[in-house]
Amino acid sequence: MNFRDARVIRIMDIVLALALLPFVLLVFMLLSLPQLCVFGKILYVSPRLGRKGRTFTYVKLQSMYDREDPPVLPVSPVSPGGGASRVQGGGRAYLERERIPPWGRFLRRTHLDELPEIFFILVGTESFVGPRPLLAEHAALVDSPERRMLKPGWTGFSQVFLKRRKILPSRIQRRLDIRLGRELRPALYLRLLCATIAVPSRRSVLKPGPTVRAYRASLVSPGSPEKTSHEID
Repeated sequence: MNFRDARVIRIMDIVLALALLPFVLLVFMLLSLPQLCVFGKILYVSPRLGRKGRTFTYVKLQSMYDREDPPVLPVSPVSPGGGASRVQGGGRAYLERERIPPWGRFLRRTHLDELPEIFFILVGTESFVGPRPLLAEHAALVDSPERRMLKPGWTGFSQVFLKRRKILPSRIQRRLDIRLGRELRPALYLRLLCATIAVPSRRSVLKPGPTVRAYRASLVSPGSPEKTSHEID
């Protein structure tokens, strides 16, 4: 992304953020009481990696119960045929069931938990379009020079892909972040915003290039297990 495109995108960030600010403040006040009733606090604060690898304080509405050590998960009994027992209730299903209440699921599904990001966009720490703001240990799995040169964003290729596919392997996220760093222009900025707001469908701003083909191939014939990039909260 050249200097001119970066300046245009920054202006678009400011104009859009200022236009949305009254709505964001109103909704934030309306959500404060339910937040206190459900979680006992309003905001979730976490250090994240920003542009050029700099750490910044990421703030969003709390949507998940705090729990440092998950309880011991129930183990199914050994089958009569001698099959190995399996741990039940772990992974994403456990996270959704035990740590995210219905109110939290509502906030995540409507993206209302991300309202505080508009203040980071105004000051220039984030952008409406950019790679996902990840914890340092998760960002290391998808690190690239292209990713480090972009500000974290509310939406981007990875967020649109995750919205439609529900799961995002780390190797695919890395490729998408590299592609975003190479292709981000004002026109793509607007397309990604529209794709994020639109109802998920088969039609996507992601053309079936090598990244999408690689993902489809992994679904058909998965190889060795790989880590999946998650945002814990």
